[in-house]
Amino acid sequence: MWRFPGALDFSSNVNPLGPSAAVLEAVRRASSEVACYPPPEAEPLCREASRALGVEPEMVVAGNGSSELIKVVCEAFAGARVGVREPTYSEYAYFSRAYGAEVVPLRGMRGLSLGFVCRPNNPTGELVPLEVVEGLAREAEREGGVLVVDEAYVEFAGCESAVSLLEECPALVVLRSMTKFYSLPGLRVGFLVAPVELAGRIARLLPPWRVSTPAIHAGVAALRDREFAERSRRYIRRERERLGEMLRDAGAEPLRSRANFLLVRLPRGMRSSEVRERLARMGILVRDCSDFRGLEGYIRVSVRLREENEMLVQALEEVIGGG
Repeated sequence: MWRFPGALDFSSNVNPLGPSAAVLEAVRRASSEVACYPPPEAEPLCREASRALGVEPEMVVAGNGSSELIKVVCEAFAGARVGVREPTYSEYAYFSRAYGAEVVPLRGMRGLSLGFVCRPNNPTGELVPLEVVEGLAREAEREGGVLVVDEAYVEFAGCESAVSLLEECPALVVLRSMTKFYSLPGLRVGFLVAPVELAGRIARLLPPWRVSTPAIHAGVAALRDREFAERSRRYIRRERERLGEMLRDAGAEPLRSRANFLLVRLPRGMRSSEVRERLARMGILVRDCSDFRGLEGYIRVSVRLREENEMLVQALEEVIGGG
């Protein structure tokens, strides 16, 4: 069996080019401040995010990763029924149920207190058009509910953000993670953008000092580093297409994606759990998607450095060729 030393994690959707030098330097400088409490509401990060997105600072709420923000949004708005556009990230349903809500497929906002749309979607990579988001947000307003658009991967897509709809859609909340595009999973930092009234309601449920000083510094530096952002988008776009072609040549079927990962349909009869296990024994970690609704026989792979992507395809060719 073909092997190589050390495991390559294609199940993690973190930008392979980061964190940038500017972010690492910001974290280093922040070490001199760790004996002091951070700003209670991560105000420097909120101001920088507001400048980057063209919104008022009061519309930005920072959190200890976007998972904390998903949780607190569910605490604030879950109510009786929550709509989730599946297959998608499991934490929307998990936290909704934790606050007593029934979770149903999102086909519209009628009768819902809260709805979740992931854009681009994890794990499919699909980019829901802004006009669809706007329609759902306006329906949420009529129903007295709230629509949450999770844009954890939107920087990879290089498309217009749902933040552009906030002025006309008072029932809309947009989540942004700094984990994926800026490669900061170890610092746990994210933020949301919402109309001032909704933002204030969410912020009141969060504890002070929730974002660490190094995370604040890293987040500010990341948002300012536009050269890194553009370089990352160019790289991911190019390598995503190249990886997709190689996967097709290997006998798999990658779906079109606007994120930094590909959902891959395996040849008929191949079980994704077995493929994951066989690849793991070869030092390749992929995401088995059989626990997503309707995705039995699929794996998800992230775009990594070129030579690593080639290793993935070589290993997958061996697995597929072996039956």
